[in-house]
Amino acid sequence: GYLSHQIGKWHLGLSRQAYTPAGRGFNSSLGFLMGSEDHYAHTNGLAYNGTHVPGVDLWETDRPAKGYDGIYSAYIYAGRAVELIESHPPDKGLFLYVAFADTHEPEQAPDAYVDHYAATDPDGSAAPPCRRLYNGMASAVDESVKNITTALHSSGLWNSTLVVWSSDNGGPSFVGGPSCANNYPLRGGKGNDFSGGTRVAAWVNGGSLSLSLSLSLSLS
Repeated sequence: GYLSHQIGKWHLGLSRQAYTPAGRGFNSSLGFLMGSEDHYAHTNGLAYNGTHVPGVDLWETDRPAKGYDGIYSAYIYAGRAVELIESHPPDKGLFLYVAFADTHEPEQAPDAYVDHYAATDPDGSAAPPCRRLYNGMASAVDESVKNITTALHSSGLWNSTLVVWSSDNGGPSFVGGPSCANNYPLRGGKGNDFSGGTRVAAWVNGGSLSLSLSLSLSLS
């Protein structure tokens, strides 16, 4: 009885229609099927005869998504989530799977987010050039989640909603490569099995969680 929607990164199969979000049972989807997508052009380097040819990888359920060129990915995906929440029929359940392209490479973010951050680390040393961009991307996620939760509140869905948020791996902090993220005091980062690569931020919230806690406390 639920209406289910996939938004953002998929990266769980694309060689057959059956592997796409619609093929897996989502009523609708808006996002990209591969990874490492440009956040504005929505292109991905596709290998063709030994060279990389940029191709647009942005799809709306069963067809190419049109009209999004030049729009930052977080704006697209949070905007779609808000639209679906605001237009959701009250007699149906709702399941949203929203996988933001942030903070995945390439490091890109609007200046409004990047300008919040200094070009130096807390100890005064110069931060890697991509650190401010990476932090700006994290702020884009923060604002996107805020917009989605605000829509849940204003639509009246919050009290019956459970929100689960998680990262998929630690931030990139490579030896001999770009260190856009800083996982200190954890060791390592994305791409290895140290705690900096496997321990991630996560939380749950929502009106249904508050209700269940209240019921359990009253019963106890």
